Amino acid sequence: MAGKRGMRSGKATEIPARYAQDFLSGLDRRCRAARDQKVLFNQLVDECGGLDGLGLLELETLRRFAHLCRRIGKQEETELTGGGIDQAAMNDATRSWLGLLRQVEL
Repeated sequence: MAGKRGMRSGKATEIPARYAQDFLSGLDRRCRAARDQKVLFNQLVDECGGLDGLGLLELETLRRFAHLCRRIGKQEETELTGGGIDQAAMNDATRSWLGLLRQVEL
């Protein structure tokens, strides 16, 4: 059971035993974060020549790049609306984002 007490949910509550390569396609797109990340990932793939032109390493790099873009954007939004952020986490995410940016050569 998950969610509110007394309510049933069909969603899995266990972590899969192994990593699924194409986990983004299985995300519940009712969540704004999942929708935003999937849209950004698809835009990045299209900008880099489409799925057929990319290898596994390039796809994995783009997935992580999309995640970091969304994460940094959320932190920026929080800061701009008066919320506090963890500056060390923001710096770390930004450094990781820059490293991936160099790898995808954008």
